[in-house]
Amino acid sequence: MTQSQIDHLEKFQGMYNNFKQVGVITYLSNNDAAIFLEIAKTFDPQYNESLWCTECVMNLIDYVYTQYSKTKQNETNFIPAVSINSDELSKDNNTKKPKSK
Repeated sequence: MTQSQIDHLEKFQGMYNNFKQVGVITYLSNNDAAIFLEIAKTFDPQYNESLWCTECVMNLIDYVYTQYSKTKQNETNFIPAVSINSDELSKDNNTKKPKSK
């Protein structure tokens, strides 16, 4: 997913929240709906919805935000592996310390 697609999702987050509460999308241009379809295809390349059917567009919006939410959740739960170079450790342990007088 590109940064412009993430920006698109953030721009319409309020619309999606309203949709979840009320069940309606007040207005969404065909161009914006097409961008949502592009985003949906980043999650599932086979995903397809009609952009001319109101219920289909609502399904599309719900699908995209649900998948995006899962992606964000996975990123939050991700714990990166730490790589330790054992050669560097042994070098550090084998360095001679100056003798104290």
